[in-house]
Amino acid sequence: MQKFSEKASKSTLTVEEYWQPAKLTAEVEWNEAAIPLLKALLKLEEYHVSANALLGKILINNYQE
Repeated sequence: MQKFSEKASKSTLTVEEYWQPAKLTAEVEWNEAAIPLLKALLKLEEYHVSANALLGKILINNYQE
């Protein structure tokens, strides 16, 4: 995750470079930690189906708790 943060601060990341850490963060922690990554990805590609679905699942899960 540190490499991701360093690269993000130095250059513009691709959609795939946002998606992989967001997906892994959600799989490992399944909490709000992935939300900022998913929102950043969706600013680049608002119709990214997997990112929208994952963000929706996390938000629904958090709402039900």
